[in-house]
Amino acid sequence: MDRKHNSKIVPFAKELRKNMTKEERHLWYDFLRSYSAKFTRQKVLGKYIADFYCAKANLVIELDGSQHYEDEGLVNDEKRTEYLEQYGIKVVRISNLDVLKNFEGVCMYIDNAVKQSLSQLRWQLPLHKGAFERRTVMNFTTWFVIAIAIIVPVATYVFHNNK
Repeated sequence: MDRKHNSKIVPFAKELRKNMTKEERHLWYDFLRSYSAKFTRQKVLGKYIADFYCAKANLVIELDGSQHYEDEGLVNDEKRTEYLEQYGIKVVRISNLDVLKNFEGVCMYIDNAVKQSLSQLRWQLPLHKGAFERRTVMNFTTWFVIAIAIIVPVATYVFHNNK
């Protein structure tokens, strides 16, 4: 994904930052702006603008108003989510109503999503220089082989030297 600013939509992203919805303002100013992992708002990611993006956790937070629950909105959201997930970005969708009626629960949910994402990223290794955007998760077999390759020689050495 080309993470560089898409010059066609950057002005629109700036306009969205100036004119955030009531729910976006509440989430930004009362939680995300001072959250320990840095979030940016109205972030251009390829051909889309994410409401909130945390690069460290590869996480997008989308606040959904009523239009997102109509047929066209659901289809558009699904396309956007698929696009972002191709690049290892997890998309979390939260309704505006939840932000207004259950703000503490929303904050806890986001906190858990960030922590889960960060813990999963710790188990990933880059494929090549600059591969931070696309990573692969080492499966159990790979970890097992690595562990055996380390443990067996160490155990053999300890066993033979303690006789």
